[in-house]
Amino acid sequence: LARGAADVAIGRSGASFMAELAATRVPCLLVPFPSSADGHQLENARTLARFGAAVCVEESEIHAETLISNLKALLLDRDNRLKMQSALCSLDYPDAAEQIVFHILKKLGCPVENKPLDQSPIQETSTHVGSNEPHTLRHSTSLS
Repeated sequence: LARGAADVAIGRSGASFMAELAATRVPCLLVPFPSSADGHQLENARTLARFGAAVCVEESEIHAETLISNLKALLLDRDNRLKMQSALCSLDYPDAAEQIVFHILKKLGCPVENKPLDQSPIQETSTHVGSNEPHTLRHSTSLS
């Protein structure tokens, strides 16, 4: 709830945090965890940055000046924040769990109502609004 009241955020780029950003539409400076499994956090951050939904700065490039200049740019550029919020909106799937269950049951041959919800993130042709490029957020189940 508090995150939704923020003008900007700074954080890592795990799948759960990415979903929270999309749901709350909070522009963010992402600093991916460099040791994440298979580099999934870097990929997540780059994906959001490519769609204009966040700013990605690798941890090795973070210094006080970099942090301050990026946060200042986000805070002072309202138009850019609005564009980022719009991009985040296009990546939000509040009914994702229901859609995943629908597609799993369908693949298993179970009887399901034959009308999937719009904008399924797991459809083979899922794309960002205004782009032909697929987008997915990766999540690692590794506990290491």
